[in-house]
Amino acid sequence: MTYSFWNNSGTELSKIKFKKNENWSEIAKKTNNAKFNSLWTLVDNGDGIVQKDEIKMLNKLLKVADKSVENTKGNKQIENEELIALSKKIQDGTIKDEIDEKTFERISSNLTKSTWSEGVDRNISQINISSVNINNAQSRQFPVIKEELEAIGKEVGFEVNDWKLLNSGGIWIEDYGVRRSDGKMIVISEDAAGGVDANRRNREHIIQNRKNISTIGQGSAVSYFDLVEAKFQQEDLVRSKSYLEGGNVLNTKLADGTPAAVVGEESIGYTLQAMGLENNEENVEIAKKQIAEDLGLKTENVTFMPQYDFHIDMAYRPFHNGQMAVPDYDEGIKLLQETNIEGMSGQAKQELITKMTEMRDKTAGIRLQAEEKLTEAGYEIVKIPCFATDSQSTINYMNGIGGTSKTGESFYITNKSDYPELNEAMKKYFKNAGIDKMYFVSTSPFLSAQGGIDCLTQEE
Repeated sequence: MTYSFWNNSGTELSKIKFKKNENWSEIAKKTNNAKFNSLWTLVDNGDGIVQKDEIKMLNKLLKVADKSVENTKGNKQIENEELIALSKKIQDGTIKDEIDEKTFERISSNLTKSTWSEGVDRNISQINISSVNINNAQSRQFPVIKEELEAIGKEVGFEVNDWKLLNSGGIWIEDYGVRRSDGKMIVISEDAAGGVDANRRNREHIIQNRKNISTIGQGSAVSYFDLVEAKFQQEDLVRSKSYLEGGNVLNTKLADGTPAAVVGEESIGYTLQAMGLENNEENVEIAKKQIAEDLGLKTENVTFMPQYDFHIDMAYRPFHNGQMAVPDYDEGIKLLQETNIEGMSGQAKQELITKMTEMRDKTAGIRLQAEEKLTEAGYEIVKIPCFATDSQSTINYMNGIGGTSKTGESFYITNKSDYPELNEAMKKYFKNAGIDKMYFVSTSPFLSAQGGIDCLTQEE
């Protein structure tokens, strides 16, 4: 059976015929529909190749989708609204009443095998934060952020929990541990923490590839890993020999659902310190293998990419499976030039554009190398306007939290800028990437301190 799919932006209709022995991920590229890319993994037997029984199963699911939205019933054109409705039925189990037992068992089995990632193809049940216990701008802003997250959670289906780590610096809880694809939490071992702590001032060789774009280093996890460790059962913990800060690790899935990760290459240097190894070619490979082992992944599924800031999560973000959002300064400059922003004077806008142009030029080589690495690893590059001029920029839409709501819609929670017109304009870029709804939270005092909403949270 042949169906037509609207692409992510809803501007083009592609007719797709599913054929035996084709590659599922290649079909997904033809549809250019991120929601479909998540759907076929539910019928695939794991080999990524279209089988006869999988075509039958997929057709049954698409028939359910095609009759789910009143004004488009039975037209064999699959709207995103229909895929959202189908996703909801799959998640709440009501799909069982509309398909055969074999198809339902395959879907249920693949859902059970589903692994954790930081992309939007995941269900978040809880978001953890850690409130500030000193009297400053951040402390006063924290109740506002918590209230905003709770309101979003009621709508999309998660609860908010305050870890209260009882330390004025212990707010960046994304960095103090890394959740693996199997759900376990990685915390640094005492030996590895000691190795990094002993070399905290010896960072110049680690950040030299940044070309003086940013001089901020890592190392904060050595002070707080034990506080995060206390929040989990022993069987849910992995004590790493490598040194990983959550902001420098993006847990992902490839287009076929394979668990993977993207890691900023500076984590290699810190891991060498953690393991007490000299920085040479042989030991670099040892460090890479150790990072992959701690992440519970195959080494070939971990992509190490160049970075121009202390953490990659300030500028890069996984969206749907196999997608990676990357910063686009040219589009950011164009958007500023074309958008009437009441709260920004003409002079202020031009000054911002000048700074963005300088940052664009300084980071161009590193960003190009990063995109080449990501493309080689199989990621689809999604360009998102970037406005950051330094690590303390208060306009940052890349640092965020993605997921799929209880109603089947994909969502993205990010940092609210002081310019409503700019926030509104950004929605179309995320919509074109297949994300249905954006939410903004008031994190400006934290962005000024070099971290956004993703840095302040741990999701479960």
